[in-house]
Amino acid sequence: MISDELPEGLAYVPNSLQVDGDTVTDAKDDDNGDFTNGTVSGQFGDIKDTDWHTVTFEVTVEKGQSGKDIQNTANVTGGNTPPDKPTTKTEIYPRDPKLESEKSAVLQKKKAEGNTDEKHPEVGDTLLYTIKTKNTIEDSLIENLVISDQLPKGLKYVTGSLEIDGDSVTDVKDDDSGDYTDGKVTGYFGDVKDTDWHTVTFKVTVEKGQAGQDIQKTQLK
Repeated sequence: MISDELPEGLAYVPNSLQVDGDTVTDAKDDDNGDFTNGTVSGQFGDIKDTDWHTVTFEVTVEKGQSGKDIQNTANVTGGNTPPDKPTTKTEIYPRDPKLESEKSAVLQKKKAEGNTDEKHPEVGDTLLYTIKTKNTIEDSLIENLVISDQLPKGLKYVTGSLEIDGDSVTDVKDDDSGDYTDGKVTGYFGDVKDTDWHTVTFKVTVEKGQAGQDIQKTQLK
């Protein structure tokens, strides 16, 4: 006999059961298969040949299984042989996404008037900030990806410098994919199914009173 108790997350499709290629009913009757109390069974009687004997059936994946691995183990028994337990693992998609993110600040070549340090930012200098993120898991989905950055004290946003994935957007909240509102830069990417880098770039100037200070910036995803 071959039997298979379905694991959590799978629902049997009624009347999909076949035993050695022949359709059988789901009920326990005079054919050689059934689906009872969550278990699929096929009966074969005495086997004297060396042919493959099969039980096939269909299931649907239930809600809440996205990103999970479903392990299904059958039980093959005979009156005079040790039981066998063939198993299979099925990965359910979309997989759980995982973000990888980076941020950087690059001093722009054109220094503010009177500034001479080519390697370090000084008051009045312009910095180009890049915040980028990507999904590292193929065949997964990030829903409504957003990158936002609340500018800390000491940095002043350069009007009209915001770009989302390389495209310029307006600073106001409208129908494009970014804005600068109440001191915060935001980029909207919608549902992301790829594993490409997605970027927010913008410029800031260093305000007075920041000489010798360390300015910490944090982005939220």
